[in-house]
Amino acid sequence: MNFVDKYLIVGLGNPGTMYNNTRHQVGFMVVDFFANQFKLNFSSSSLNGLVAQFSVDNKKVFLCKPTTYMNLSGEFISQMCHYYQIDYKNILVILDDVNIDIGKFRLRQNGTDGGHNGMKNIITMTKTNDIKRLKIGVLNSELLKKMGLKDFVLSKFTPEEMQKINNNLPKISNLIIEFIKLSFDNLMSKYNNN
Repeated sequence: MNFVDKYLIVGLGNPGTMYNNTRHQVGFMVVDFFANQFKLNFSSSSLNGLVAQFSVDNKKVFLCKPTTYMNLSGEFISQMCHYYQIDYKNILVILDDVNIDIGKFRLRQNGTDGGHNGMKNIITMTKTNDIKRLKIGVLNSELLKKMGLKDFVLSKFTPEEMQKINNNLPKISNLIIEFIKLSFDNLMSKYNNN
């Protein structure tokens, strides 16, 4: 089959079970949920990531979890794009955002790294701010004040917080499919009102 276009969906996180259910891991959680829902299997890539492939409307999609650790996520993404000849405009990065409340998410077409080290490395390695992203809210302002940012992003969700994240996963799975099908402007107007 000759694919019209190629897409890269990347959930950010850290490899290792000690990071399970932590705020920084929410990109992995989204991608894992999606893979389970559509019965996709991840394979280890020589480019330092786990990759599952599927297609939507004759478009080839790579669903990925970098295993480089968060701060080097851009190395994996730039290598994937180079190796598979994926246009940067067809990337969607899924990451945690400490400025958005838990249970909320936001699509952004471009912008700065917002203090997120994974996003910072992606912008550095791809040499562009025009990377589309889905920011998943992980904010618990009381906890953040107590812990400081570094410890906060590696702290585990409470059961109540986890429930709020889980409630959004089916909707986010639909969003991922529609990222392949719709213009990004239409996608934002549909989902940015949550």
